[in-house]
Amino acid sequence: MKNVFKPILFSTPMIQAILDDQKTQTRRTKKMEIVNDHRDWTFVGFCFKSENDRRRQAIFRCYSDTWAVADLPYEVGDILWVRETWMEYKTYNKNQLELKNHYKTEHSPLIDPYLQHIKKKWTPSIHMPKRAARIFLKVKGIRVERLNQISDYDAIAEGIKKQKYSLDESVTIYENYLPGKDFYSWSDYGWDYGKETHSAPVASFCSLWEDINGDGSWNKNPFVWVIEFEKIVKPLDFLT
Repeated sequence: MKNVFKPILFSTPMIQAILDDQKTQTRRTKKMEIVNDHRDWTFVGFCFKSENDRRRQAIFRCYSDTWAVADLPYEVGDILWVRETWMEYKTYNKNQLELKNHYKTEHSPLIDPYLQHIKKKWTPSIHMPKRAARIFLKVKGIRVERLNQISDYDAIAEGIKKQKYSLDESVTIYENYLPGKDFYSWSDYGWDYGKETHSAPVASFCSLWEDINGDGSWNKNPFVWVIEFEKIVKPLDFLT
């Protein structure tokens, strides 16, 4: 069966988490706009688009007996080629012109002076072409849930970064992606965010979500696609 390839964007910290085998999930709201404009929708289940089209849709119901469907962005078995921040530049090897890619996760003081000399700048991930792709993910599962339903286990699977705690090695804390917020109280026992209390992994993911999606986006509690994946080697039929 022919592979289905689809692009997906990740930030540089999340790219690093994938490379370190720390990130195996991602939450997305794309194609959920129809049910995320207000909070009165309930997720019902999945259905096929038609008898002849076996792609799936998520079904939602509103309290007023209004129905809505959302197309899944990916299906189990799809292979995602990752778009990341990178640059492409020309160099010579034994007088032969070569086209090379340099990725932001490979930031190195030994390389940067040369890249600065040739006045190269980072290219946003949205503009990354297929030929530069180096990371491939196979979709293992996809489900629907409210953002605030995330568990400690799933928050860690989202790739949040652990930090060392010098005073007590038995306590694990996770990165605050919004430093300077006075309502963050980091410990193994959780923190207060408005009226809610979360454990440290969920709190860290909350700060990551708000860093990406903006202040107050966590409390909107939108429906999200929970996409589980595994990293694989570059498929032989990619770009064919």
